[in-house]
Amino acid sequence: MSNNSKVGVILSLVGIGLLIISFAFAKGYKKDEGLLASLGQMEFILREVEFEKLKDGYPCPVCPKNDHDCLEVKEKCNADNEIIKQLNEDIRKRRIAVPYKYFFAVDIIIIFAGITFLILRKKSAD
Repeated sequence: MSNNSKVGVILSLVGIGLLIISFAFAKGYKKDEGLLASLGQMEFILREVEFEKLKDGYPCPVCPKNDHDCLEVKEKCNADNEIIKQLNEDIRKRRIAVPYKYFFAVDIIIIFAGITFLILRKKSAD
């Protein structure tokens, strides 16, 4: 076997192996739709949304109308509670996933590169 044919076989096998392995770990495949229809929804989830929710807030004091100090504390307490609610929403959005279609495209390119090396071997032998 020449170097081109060895490289071609190795690239083809690596591409097929990566395709099978990456498909096994991807999430979002729907049997009813098939591979090409599911390709846009499939992804590798690197970090799922798992978090401990912060306490919903603290009870704010009930103040009489004329007590300005108490009203300032109550306003600060309400502002703090809004910040805590916003943090809970931000933490929920921290999900990291990579679309499977990029891995699929790289696998196909590797397979075609291997086939190209095999074809070049046959042309150079002639």
